[in-house]
Amino acid sequence: MYLSTLLETMLKSNKFNLQLNKTNNNFHSNIILETSFFFITLDHMFRYFKIFIFFCLLGVSSNGFAQSVTVSKEMSIRNDVAYDVIGIVEDNILLYRDKGTERVVEIFDKSMKHLFDREIILEKKNAKVYAIVPQDTCFTIIYGYRERKAYYMRARKYDHFGLMTDSVTFIDGVEDFKLDKFRYETSEDRSKTLLFATRKNDLFYTYMIDNNEMALVWAKESKLIGLNVRKDFRGALVSNRGEVNVLFEIDNTKYERKKHHLMLLGFDYNDGYYENKFTFDNKLTVDLELAYDNINRRIILAGLVSEDSEYDATGYFHFTESIDVLEEITLIEDQDFDVKFLEELYGKKLSKKKKLNDFVTRDIVLRGDGGFLLLTEMNKEYYRRSAFNGGTRSGGGFNGGGRGWVDIYNEDIVVFAVSPDGSEHWKKILYKKQFSQDDGGVYSSYFLFKTPNRLRIIYNDEIKRNNTVSEYVMDPLGNFERNSLLSTEYQNLKLRFRDAVQVSSNVLLVPSERNFKLSLVKIEY
Repeated sequence: MYLSTLLETMLKSNKFNLQLNKTNNNFHSNIILETSFFFITLDHMFRYFKIFIFFCLLGVSSNGFAQSVTVSKEMSIRNDVAYDVIGIVEDNILLYRDKGTERVVEIFDKSMKHLFDREIILEKKNAKVYAIVPQDTCFTIIYGYRERKAYYMRARKYDHFGLMTDSVTFIDGVEDFKLDKFRYETSEDRSKTLLFATRKNDLFYTYMIDNNEMALVWAKESKLIGLNVRKDFRGALVSNRGEVNVLFEIDNTKYERKKHHLMLLGFDYNDGYYENKFTFDNKLTVDLELAYDNINRRIILAGLVSEDSEYDATGYFHFTESIDVLEEITLIEDQDFDVKFLEELYGKKLSKKKKLNDFVTRDIVLRGDGGFLLLTEMNKEYYRRSAFNGGTRSGGGFNGGGRGWVDIYNEDIVVFAVSPDGSEHWKKILYKKQFSQDDGGVYSSYFLFKTPNRLRIIYNDEIKRNNTVSEYVMDPLGNFERNSLLSTEYQNLKLRFRDAVQVSSNVLLVPSERNFKLSLVKIEY
Protein backbone atom coordinates (compact mmCIF):
# COMPACT_ATOMS: atom_id res chain seq x y z
CA MET A 1 0.00 0.00 0.00
CA TYR A 2 2.79 2.42 0.85
CA LEU A 3 4.59 1.68 -2.47
CA SER A 4 1.53 2.36 -4.59
CA THR A 5 0.85 5.56 -2.67
CA LEU A 6 4.32 6.85 -3.50
CA LEU A 7 3.82 6.19 -7.20
CA GLU A 8 0.34 7.76 -7.25
CA THR A 9 1.69 10.90 -5.61
CA MET A 10 4.63 11.16 -7.98
CA LEU A 11 2.49 10.98 -11.08
CA LYS A 12 -0.23 13.37 -9.86
CA SER A 13 2.23 16.00 -8.67
CA ASN A 14 4.41 15.76 -11.83
CA LYS A 15 7.42 15.40 -9.57
CA PHE A 16 8.56 12.07 -11.08
CA ASN A 17 11.90 12.28 -12.91
CA LEU A 18 13.79 9.21 -14.19
CA GLN A 19 17.48 9.79 -15.00
CA LEU A 20 19.83 7.32 -16.64
CA ASN A 21 23.45 8.26 -16.06
CA LYS A 22 26.19 6.46 -17.94
CA THR A 23 29.57 6.40 -16.20
CA ASN A 24 32.28 3.90 -17.15
CA ASN A 25 29.62 1.84 -18.91
CA ASN A 26 27.55 1.57 -15.70
CA PHE A 27 23.95 2.79 -15.76
CA HIS A 28 22.42 4.07 -12.52
CA SER A 29 18.73 4.87 -12.13
CA ASN A 30 18.08 7.87 -9.88
CA ILE A 31 14.45 8.46 -8.96
CA ILE A 32 13.68 11.91 -7.54
CA LEU A 33 10.33 12.04 -5.82
CA GLU A 34 8.15 13.93 -3.39
CA THR A 35 5.31 12.11 -1.60
CA SER A 36 2.16 12.64 0.40
CA PHE A 37 -0.30 10.07 1.66
CA PHE A 38 -3.79 9.54 0.37
CA PHE A 39 -6.15 6.70 -0.39
CA ILE A 40 -6.12 4.97 -3.81
CA THR A 41 -8.12 2.13 -5.27
CA LEU A 42 -6.84 -1.42 -5.62
CA ASP A 43 -6.89 -1.04 -9.41
CA HIS A 44 -4.57 1.97 -9.26
CA MET A 45 -2.25 0.14 -6.94
CA PHE A 46 -1.64 -2.71 -9.36
CA ARG A 47 -1.25 -0.38 -12.32
CA TYR A 48 1.46 1.72 -10.67
CA PHE A 49 3.08 -1.30 -9.15
CA LYS A 50 3.68 -2.54 -12.74
CA ILE A 51 5.28 0.80 -13.62
CA PHE A 52 7.57 0.59 -10.63
CA ILE A 53 8.64 -2.98 -11.50
CA PHE A 54 9.39 -1.88 -15.08
CA PHE A 55 11.77 0.84 -13.91
CA CYS A 56 13.41 -1.51 -11.43
CA LEU A 57 14.06 -4.04 -14.18
CA LEU A 58 15.45 -1.29 -16.39
CA GLY A 59 17.94 -0.41 -13.70
CA VAL A 60 18.91 -4.05 -13.16
CA SER A 61 19.38 -4.79 -16.86
CA SER A 62 21.44 -1.65 -17.34
CA ASN A 63 23.76 -2.56 -14.52
CA GLY A 64 24.55 -5.76 -16.42
CA PHE A 65 27.06 -3.74 -18.47
CA ALA A 66 29.26 -3.06 -15.45
CA GLN A 67 32.78 -4.37 -15.11
CA SER A 68 34.94 -4.89 -12.05
CA VAL A 69 38.67 -4.24 -11.79
CA THR A 70 40.85 -6.00 -9.21
CA VAL A 71 44.57 -5.35 -8.70
CA SER A 72 47.08 -7.72 -7.13
CA LYS A 73 49.91 -6.74 -4.83
CA GLU A 74 53.02 -5.12 -6.34
CA MET A 75 56.11 -7.26 -6.92
CA SER A 76 59.61 -5.94 -7.51
CA ILE A 77 60.99 -7.10 -10.87
CA ARG A 78 64.15 -5.00 -10.91
CA ASN A 79 66.35 -8.09 -11.25
CA ASP A 80 63.92 -10.28 -13.21
CA VAL A 81 64.84 -11.61 -16.64
CA ALA A 82 61.27 -12.17 -17.85
CA TYR A 83 57.74 -12.96 -16.75
CA ASP A 84 54.78 -14.69 -18.34
CA VAL A 85 51.08 -14.48 -17.44
CA ILE A 86 50.00 -18.13 -17.37
CA GLY A 87 46.34 -17.38 -16.68
CA ILE A 88 43.68 -19.24 -14.71
CA VAL A 89 44.39 -22.87 -13.84
CA GLU A 90 41.40 -24.36 -12.03
CA ASP A 91 40.59 -21.71 -9.41
CA ASN A 92 43.96 -19.96 -9.21
CA ILE A 93 45.61 -17.21 -11.24
CA LEU A 94 49.26 -17.95 -12.04
CA LEU A 95 52.22 -15.77 -13.02
CA TYR A 96 55.59 -17.21 -14.05
CA ARG A 97 58.74 -15.24 -13.21
CA ASP A 98 62.30 -15.88 -14.30
CA LYS A 99 64.46 -14.13 -11.72
CA GLY A 100 67.74 -15.18 -13.30
CA THR A 101 68.94 -17.22 -10.31
CA GLU A 102 65.58 -18.90 -9.73
CA ARG A 103 62.21 -19.51 -11.36
CA VAL A 104 58.99 -19.09 -9.41
CA VAL A 105 55.25 -19.22 -9.99
CA GLU A 106 53.26 -16.57 -8.15
CA ILE A 107 49.85 -17.94 -7.14
CA PHE A 108 46.77 -15.76 -6.59
CA ASP A 109 43.18 -16.66 -5.84
CA LYS A 110 40.24 -15.41 -7.91
CA SER A 111 40.03 -12.19 -5.89
CA MET A 112 43.72 -11.49 -6.77
CA LYS A 113 44.85 -12.14 -3.21
CA HIS A 114 48.43 -13.44 -3.24
CA LEU A 115 48.53 -16.91 -1.71
CA PHE A 116 52.21 -17.87 -2.03
CA ASP A 117 54.97 -18.43 -4.57
CA ARG A 118 56.34 -21.81 -5.63
CA GLU A 119 59.89 -22.28 -6.87
CA ILE A 120 60.23 -24.23 -10.11
CA ILE A 121 63.36 -26.37 -9.85
CA LEU A 122 64.71 -27.84 -13.09
CA GLU A 123 67.68 -30.19 -13.50
CA LYS A 124 70.01 -27.36 -14.46
CA LYS A 125 69.93 -23.73 -13.43
CA ASN A 126 70.95 -22.73 -16.95
CA ALA A 127 68.14 -24.75 -18.55
CA LYS A 128 66.30 -22.81 -21.27
CA VAL A 129 62.53 -22.64 -21.04
CA TYR A 130 61.10 -22.89 -24.56
CA ALA A 131 57.35 -22.80 -23.88
CA ILE A 132 54.84 -22.47 -21.05
CA VAL A 133 51.47 -23.91 -22.08
CA PRO A 134 48.43 -23.35 -19.80
CA GLN A 135 45.46 -25.71 -19.83
CA ASP A 136 42.30 -25.93 -17.75
CA THR A 137 43.67 -27.97 -14.84
CA CYS A 138 47.43 -27.72 -15.31
CA PHE A 139 50.27 -26.01 -17.14
CA THR A 140 53.29 -27.49 -18.90
CA ILE A 141 56.84 -26.17 -19.08
CA ILE A 142 58.93 -27.41 -22.03
CA TYR A 143 62.67 -26.84 -21.65
CA GLY A 144 66.10 -28.05 -22.66
CA TYR A 145 69.65 -28.10 -21.30
CA ARG A 146 73.12 -29.50 -21.95
CA GLU A 147 75.15 -31.74 -19.70
CA ARG A 148 78.71 -32.05 -20.92
CA LYS A 149 78.30 -32.80 -24.65
CA ALA A 150 74.82 -34.27 -24.37
CA TYR A 151 71.53 -32.42 -24.97
CA TYR A 152 68.22 -33.09 -23.20
CA MET A 153 64.72 -31.83 -24.02
CA ARG A 154 62.09 -32.39 -21.35
CA ALA A 155 58.65 -31.29 -20.17
CA ARG A 156 57.05 -31.01 -16.75
CA LYS A 157 53.38 -30.67 -15.90
CA TYR A 158 52.23 -28.70 -12.83
CA ASP A 159 48.91 -28.27 -11.06
CA HIS A 160 47.21 -25.05 -9.93
CA PHE A 161 49.40 -24.91 -6.81
CA GLY A 162 52.63 -25.20 -8.80
CA LEU A 163 53.23 -28.82 -7.78
CA MET A 164 54.71 -31.15 -10.40
CA THR A 165 52.35 -33.94 -11.42
CA ASP A 166 54.18 -35.46 -14.40
CA SER A 167 57.45 -35.28 -16.33
CA VAL A 168 58.73 -36.72 -19.58
CA THR A 169 61.93 -36.72 -21.65
CA PHE A 170 61.66 -35.99 -25.37
CA ILE A 171 65.37 -36.00 -26.27
CA ASP A 172 67.62 -38.02 -24.00
CA GLY A 173 71.33 -37.29 -24.04
CA VAL A 174 71.94 -36.68 -27.75
CA GLU A 175 75.52 -35.67 -28.43
CA ASP A 176 76.51 -32.90 -30.84
CA PHE A 177 72.96 -31.51 -30.88
CA LYS A 178 73.23 -28.33 -32.97
CA LEU A 179 70.26 -26.30 -31.75
CA ASP A 180 70.13 -23.94 -28.77
CA LYS A 181 67.01 -21.81 -29.25
CA PHE A 182 63.45 -22.70 -30.20
CA ARG A 183 60.37 -20.68 -31.00
CA TYR A 184 56.96 -22.14 -30.39
CA GLU A 185 53.29 -22.03 -31.38
CA THR A 186 50.34 -23.70 -29.69
CA SER A 187 47.11 -24.94 -31.23
CA GLU A 188 43.84 -23.18 -30.61
CA ASP A 189 42.70 -25.81 -28.11
CA ARG A 190 46.20 -25.92 -26.51
CA SER A 191 46.47 -29.65 -27.10
CA LYS A 192 49.51 -29.34 -29.40
CA THR A 193 52.77 -27.39 -29.17
CA LEU A 194 55.10 -26.86 -32.11
CA LEU A 195 58.76 -26.15 -31.39
CA PHE A 196 60.71 -24.94 -34.41
CA ALA A 197 64.18 -23.62 -35.15
CA THR A 198 66.48 -22.79 -38.05
CA ARG A 199 70.15 -23.50 -38.63
CA LYS A 200 72.36 -22.02 -41.34
CA ASN A 201 70.12 -20.69 -44.10
CA ASP A 202 68.30 -23.77 -45.35
CA LEU A 203 67.72 -26.14 -42.40
CA PHE A 204 64.36 -26.09 -40.64
CA TYR A 205 63.65 -28.21 -37.54
CA THR A 206 60.18 -29.05 -36.22
CA TYR A 207 59.08 -30.91 -33.07
CA MET A 208 55.40 -31.72 -32.57
CA ILE A 209 54.37 -32.27 -28.93
CA ASP A 210 51.02 -33.57 -27.69
CA ASN A 211 50.36 -31.68 -24.45
CA ASN A 212 47.59 -34.00 -23.28
CA GLU A 213 49.59 -37.18 -23.75
CA MET A 214 52.91 -35.58 -22.78
CA ALA A 215 54.53 -37.15 -25.85
CA LEU A 216 56.75 -36.12 -28.74
CA VAL A 217 54.57 -37.07 -31.73
CA TRP A 218 57.19 -36.47 -34.41
CA ALA A 219 60.41 -34.60 -35.08
CA LYS A 220 61.74 -33.54 -38.46
CA GLU A 221 64.82 -31.94 -39.99
CA SER A 222 64.08 -30.44 -43.42
CA LYS A 223 66.51 -29.02 -45.95
CA LEU A 224 64.59 -26.29 -47.79
CA ILE A 225 66.13 -25.71 -51.20
CA GLY A 226 65.77 -22.25 -52.69
CA LEU A 227 64.79 -20.58 -49.42
CA ASN A 228 66.73 -18.45 -47.01
CA VAL A 229 64.90 -19.81 -43.99
CA ARG A 230 65.88 -17.08 -41.52
CA LYS A 231 65.38 -14.18 -43.91
CA ASP A 232 62.19 -15.39 -45.62
CA PHE A 233 60.31 -16.82 -42.62
CA ARG A 234 57.01 -15.04 -41.91
CA GLY A 235 55.02 -17.28 -39.59
CA ALA A 236 53.98 -20.74 -38.45
CA LEU A 237 50.84 -22.28 -37.04
CA VAL A 238 49.69 -25.66 -35.77
CA SER A 239 46.16 -27.03 -35.97
CA ASN A 240 44.27 -28.90 -33.27
CA ARG A 241 45.00 -32.09 -35.25
CA GLY A 242 48.74 -31.40 -35.24
CA GLU A 243 49.07 -30.21 -38.85
CA VAL A 244 51.82 -27.64 -39.30
CA ASN A 245 51.88 -24.84 -41.88
CA VAL A 246 54.85 -22.50 -42.26
CA LEU A 247 54.82 -19.37 -44.43
CA PHE A 248 57.83 -17.88 -46.27
CA GLU A 249 57.99 -14.69 -48.34
CA ILE A 250 60.46 -14.48 -51.23
CA ASP A 251 61.80 -11.53 -53.27
CA ASN A 252 59.64 -8.87 -51.63
CA THR A 253 61.58 -5.87 -53.01
CA LYS A 254 60.63 -3.35 -55.66
CA TYR A 255 63.53 -4.49 -57.83
CA GLU A 256 62.35 -8.11 -57.81
CA ARG A 257 58.60 -7.69 -57.46
CA LYS A 258 57.92 -9.67 -60.66
CA LYS A 259 59.35 -12.72 -58.86
CA HIS A 260 57.74 -11.90 -55.52
CA HIS A 261 55.70 -14.77 -54.06
CA LEU A 262 54.71 -16.60 -50.88
CA MET A 263 55.51 -20.23 -50.15
CA LEU A 264 53.34 -22.22 -47.75
CA LEU A 265 54.92 -25.45 -46.54
CA GLY A 266 52.93 -28.14 -44.77
CA PHE A 267 54.56 -30.58 -42.35
CA ASP A 268 53.16 -33.66 -40.62
CA TYR A 269 54.29 -37.11 -39.50
CA ASN A 270 55.07 -38.13 -43.09
CA ASP A 271 58.63 -38.03 -44.41
CA GLY A 272 58.33 -35.05 -46.74
CA TYR A 273 56.29 -31.87 -46.87
CA TYR A 274 53.84 -30.34 -49.32
CA GLU A 275 54.20 -26.84 -50.72
CA ASN A 276 51.86 -24.26 -52.22
CA LYS A 277 52.99 -21.14 -54.04
CA PHE A 278 51.06 -17.85 -53.97
CA THR A 279 51.88 -15.18 -56.55
CA PHE A 280 50.80 -11.54 -56.90
CA ASP A 281 50.07 -9.37 -59.91
CA ASN A 282 53.32 -7.42 -59.80
CA LYS A 283 52.67 -6.28 -56.22
CA LEU A 284 54.67 -6.20 -52.99
CA THR A 285 53.32 -7.21 -49.60
CA VAL A 286 53.55 -4.47 -46.98
CA ASP A 287 52.49 -6.79 -44.16
CA LEU A 288 50.39 -9.94 -43.79
CA GLU A 289 48.77 -12.39 -41.37
CA LEU A 290 48.28 -16.15 -41.47
CA ALA A 291 45.42 -17.97 -39.70
CA TYR A 292 43.82 -21.41 -39.62
CA ASP A 293 40.16 -22.38 -39.33
CA ASN A 294 40.13 -25.61 -37.28
CA ILE A 295 36.44 -26.31 -37.91
CA ASN A 296 36.63 -26.18 -41.71
CA ARG A 297 40.39 -26.92 -42.04
CA ARG A 298 40.97 -23.74 -44.02
CA ILE A 299 44.01 -21.54 -44.47
CA ILE A 300 43.44 -17.77 -44.33
CA LEU A 301 45.96 -15.31 -45.76
CA ALA A 302 45.32 -11.57 -45.62
CA GLY A 303 47.41 -8.43 -45.70
CA LEU A 304 48.32 -5.11 -47.29
CA VAL A 305 49.91 -4.68 -50.72
CA SER A 306 51.68 -1.91 -52.62
CA GLU A 307 52.84 -1.26 -56.15
CA ASP A 308 56.24 0.18 -55.28
CA SER A 309 56.75 0.45 -51.51
CA GLU A 310 57.22 -1.88 -48.56
CA TYR A 311 55.68 0.69 -46.17
CA ASP A 312 52.73 2.45 -47.85
CA ALA A 313 49.82 0.24 -48.92
CA THR A 314 47.69 0.89 -52.01
CA GLY A 315 45.28 -1.98 -51.30
CA TYR A 316 44.69 -5.20 -49.42
CA PHE A 317 44.39 -8.88 -50.30
CA HIS A 318 42.84 -11.97 -48.82
CA PHE A 319 42.70 -15.65 -49.62
CA THR A 320 40.95 -18.56 -47.93
CA GLU A 321 40.73 -22.18 -48.97
CA SER A 322 40.63 -25.69 -47.54
CA ILE A 323 44.10 -27.16 -47.20
CA ASP A 324 42.84 -30.31 -48.93
CA VAL A 325 42.15 -28.53 -52.24
CA LEU A 326 44.96 -25.96 -52.37
CA GLU A 327 46.44 -25.69 -55.84
CA GLU A 328 50.15 -25.90 -56.46
CA ILE A 329 50.25 -22.28 -57.71
CA THR A 330 47.60 -19.67 -56.88
CA LEU A 331 47.37 -16.07 -58.09
CA ILE A 332 46.14 -13.84 -55.26
CA GLU A 333 44.03 -10.89 -56.33
CA ASP A 334 44.02 -7.63 -54.39
CA GLN A 335 41.64 -4.71 -53.99
CA ASP A 336 42.67 -1.05 -54.19
CA PHE A 337 41.56 1.41 -51.53
CA ASP A 338 38.78 3.70 -52.69
CA VAL A 339 39.14 7.46 -52.44
CA LYS A 340 36.12 7.85 -50.14
CA PHE A 341 37.72 5.53 -47.59
CA LEU A 342 41.05 7.42 -47.67
CA GLU A 343 39.26 10.76 -47.36
CA GLU A 344 37.46 9.49 -44.27
CA LEU A 345 40.81 8.48 -42.77
CA TYR A 346 43.05 11.39 -43.80
CA GLY A 347 40.80 14.16 -45.13
CA LYS A 348 40.53 15.27 -48.74
CA LYS A 349 43.92 16.98 -48.94
CA LEU A 350 46.00 14.18 -47.44
CA SER A 351 44.16 11.40 -49.31
CA LYS A 352 45.52 12.43 -52.73
CA LYS A 353 48.44 10.00 -52.35
CA LYS A 354 45.90 7.14 -52.41
CA LYS A 355 47.93 5.13 -49.93
CA LEU A 356 47.57 3.79 -46.42
CA ASN A 357 50.70 5.13 -44.74
CA ASP A 358 52.65 3.20 -42.07
CA PHE A 359 49.94 0.61 -41.41
CA VAL A 360 50.71 -2.94 -40.29
CA THR A 361 48.50 -6.01 -39.94
CA ARG A 362 47.67 -7.15 -36.41
CA ASP A 363 44.96 -9.83 -36.26
CA ILE A 364 42.69 -12.11 -38.24
CA VAL A 365 39.39 -12.92 -36.53
CA LEU A 366 37.28 -15.78 -37.90
CA ARG A 367 33.52 -15.34 -38.17
CA GLY A 368 31.00 -18.08 -37.61
CA ASP A 369 29.57 -17.73 -41.14
CA GLY A 370 32.91 -18.49 -42.82
CA GLY A 371 34.02 -14.89 -43.26
CA PHE A 372 36.70 -13.11 -41.27
CA LEU A 373 38.01 -9.73 -40.10
CA LEU A 374 41.46 -8.27 -40.78
CA LEU A 375 42.63 -5.69 -38.23
CA THR A 376 45.36 -3.23 -39.19
CA GLU A 377 46.95 -0.41 -37.20
CA MET A 378 49.06 2.65 -37.93
CA ASN A 379 52.52 2.08 -36.46
CA LYS A 380 55.62 4.18 -37.07
CA GLU A 381 58.87 4.96 -35.31
CA TYR A 382 61.16 7.97 -35.63
CA TYR A 383 64.81 7.67 -34.62
CA ARG A 384 66.50 10.94 -33.74
CA ARG A 385 69.55 12.24 -31.92
CA SER A 386 69.92 15.79 -30.63
CA ALA A 387 72.96 17.96 -31.32
CA PHE A 388 73.54 18.27 -27.58
CA ASN A 389 74.09 14.58 -26.83
CA GLY A 390 74.96 13.36 -30.31
CA GLY A 391 78.30 11.98 -31.47
CA THR A 392 81.70 13.46 -30.79
CA ARG A 393 84.99 13.49 -32.66
CA SER A 394 87.24 10.74 -31.39
CA GLY A 395 90.38 9.35 -33.01
CA GLY A 396 89.75 11.09 -36.33
CA GLY A 397 86.34 9.46 -36.79
CA PHE A 398 82.80 10.18 -35.71
CA ASN A 399 81.74 8.36 -32.57
CA GLY A 400 77.98 7.93 -32.62
CA GLY A 401 77.85 6.64 -29.07
CA GLY A 402 75.59 9.44 -27.85
CA ARG A 403 72.11 8.50 -26.71
CA GLY A 404 69.28 9.03 -29.14
CA TRP A 405 65.51 8.83 -28.86
CA VAL A 406 62.87 6.68 -30.48
CA ASP A 407 59.45 8.27 -30.93
CA ILE A 408 56.72 5.63 -31.29
CA TYR A 409 53.29 6.33 -32.76
CA ASN A 410 50.40 3.86 -32.65
CA GLU A 411 47.29 5.44 -34.02
CA ASP A 412 44.14 4.57 -35.97
CA ILE A 413 42.83 1.03 -36.47
CA VAL A 414 41.20 -0.06 -39.73
CA VAL A 415 39.04 -3.19 -39.73
CA PHE A 416 38.22 -4.99 -43.00
CA ALA A 417 35.35 -7.51 -43.00
CA VAL A 418 35.32 -10.20 -45.70
CA SER A 419 32.20 -12.25 -46.47
CA PRO A 420 32.29 -16.04 -46.97
CA ASP A 421 32.19 -15.58 -50.76
CA GLY A 422 35.33 -13.40 -50.66
CA SER A 423 33.62 -10.05 -51.22
CA GLU A 424 34.14 -7.07 -48.95
CA HIS A 425 31.38 -6.90 -46.36
CA TRP A 426 32.36 -3.62 -44.70
CA LYS A 427 35.34 -1.65 -43.43
CA LYS A 428 35.54 0.67 -40.44
CA ILE A 429 38.00 3.19 -39.02
CA LEU A 430 38.53 3.29 -35.26
CA TYR A 431 40.34 6.48 -34.28
CA LYS A 432 42.94 6.62 -31.53
CA LYS A 433 46.27 8.36 -30.89
CA GLN A 434 49.13 6.93 -28.83
CA PHE A 435 52.61 8.40 -28.49
CA SER A 436 55.56 7.23 -26.40
CA GLN A 437 59.34 7.48 -26.30
CA ASP A 438 62.01 4.84 -25.75
CA ASP A 439 59.67 2.21 -24.27
CA GLY A 440 59.54 -0.24 -27.17
CA GLY A 441 55.83 0.48 -27.53
CA VAL A 442 54.98 -1.99 -24.75
CA TYR A 443 52.14 0.20 -23.45
CA SER A 444 50.79 1.05 -26.91
CA SER A 445 48.59 -0.70 -29.46
CA TYR A 446 45.57 -2.66 -28.17
CA PHE A 447 44.23 -5.96 -26.90
CA LEU A 448 41.55 -7.85 -28.81
CA PHE A 449 38.97 -9.34 -26.43
CA LYS A 450 36.73 -11.85 -28.21
CA THR A 451 33.22 -12.98 -27.33
CA PRO A 452 30.74 -14.91 -29.52
CA ASN A 453 28.84 -11.77 -30.56
CA ARG A 454 31.18 -8.85 -29.80
CA LEU A 455 34.77 -7.70 -30.20
CA ARG A 456 36.28 -5.41 -27.61
CA ILE A 457 39.35 -3.47 -28.72
CA ILE A 458 40.91 -2.25 -25.47
CA TYR A 459 43.74 0.30 -25.30
CA ASN A 460 45.38 3.10 -23.33
CA ASP A 461 44.12 6.52 -24.44
CA GLU A 462 47.51 8.04 -23.68
CA ILE A 463 50.85 6.59 -22.66
CA LYS A 464 51.35 8.28 -19.34
CA ARG A 465 51.02 7.66 -15.61
CA ASN A 466 47.48 8.95 -15.12
CA ASN A 467 45.53 7.63 -18.05
CA THR A 468 42.10 6.57 -19.23
CA VAL A 469 41.58 3.09 -20.65
CA SER A 470 39.06 2.99 -23.49
CA GLU A 471 37.48 0.33 -25.65
CA TYR A 472 35.70 0.01 -28.96
CA VAL A 473 32.86 -2.52 -28.81
CA MET A 474 32.02 -3.86 -32.29
CA ASP A 475 29.30 -6.22 -33.48
CA PRO A 476 29.45 -8.55 -36.54
CA LEU A 477 27.90 -5.89 -38.80
CA GLY A 478 30.58 -3.31 -38.02
CA ASN A 479 28.43 -1.21 -35.68
CA PHE A 480 30.54 0.05 -32.82
CA GLU A 481 30.62 2.37 -29.84
CA ARG A 482 33.51 3.80 -27.86
CA ASN A 483 33.45 3.56 -24.06
CA SER A 484 35.68 4.73 -21.24
CA LEU A 485 36.54 1.57 -19.37
CA LEU A 486 38.53 2.75 -16.34
CA SER A 487 40.92 5.42 -15.09
CA THR A 488 44.42 4.74 -13.77
CA GLU A 489 44.70 8.12 -12.08
CA TYR A 490 46.26 7.75 -8.60
CA GLN A 491 46.24 3.95 -9.03
CA ASN A 492 49.98 3.47 -9.77
CA LEU A 493 49.13 1.46 -12.89
CA LYS A 494 50.69 1.35 -16.36
CA LEU A 495 48.89 -1.36 -18.28
CA ARG A 496 50.59 -3.47 -20.95
CA PHE A 497 47.61 -4.50 -23.06
CA ARG A 498 49.82 -6.08 -25.72
CA ASP A 499 50.78 -8.73 -23.10
CA ALA A 500 47.27 -9.25 -21.73
CA VAL A 501 45.65 -12.70 -21.62
CA GLN A 502 41.97 -13.48 -22.09
CA VAL A 503 41.17 -16.32 -19.71
CA SER A 504 37.41 -16.65 -20.25
CA SER A 505 34.54 -15.05 -22.14
CA ASN A 506 34.36 -12.26 -19.56
CA VAL A 507 37.75 -12.07 -17.81
CA LEU A 508 40.98 -10.39 -18.90
CA LEU A 509 44.35 -10.38 -17.10
CA VAL A 510 46.67 -7.43 -17.79
CA PRO A 511 50.19 -6.92 -16.42
CA SER A 512 50.91 -3.46 -15.02
CA GLU A 513 54.58 -2.48 -14.99
CA ARG A 514 55.76 0.78 -13.45
CA ASN A 515 59.09 1.76 -11.85
CA PHE A 516 60.27 -1.88 -11.82
CA LYS A 517 57.10 -2.88 -9.97
CA LEU A 518 54.74 -5.48 -11.45
CA SER A 519 51.13 -6.19 -10.56
CA LEU A 520 48.36 -8.15 -12.24
CA VAL A 521 45.07 -6.45 -13.08
CA LYS A 522 41.92 -8.52 -13.49
CA ILE A 523 39.14 -6.93 -15.57
CA GLU A 524 35.85 -8.77 -15.37
CA TYR A 525 32.81 -7.87 -17.47
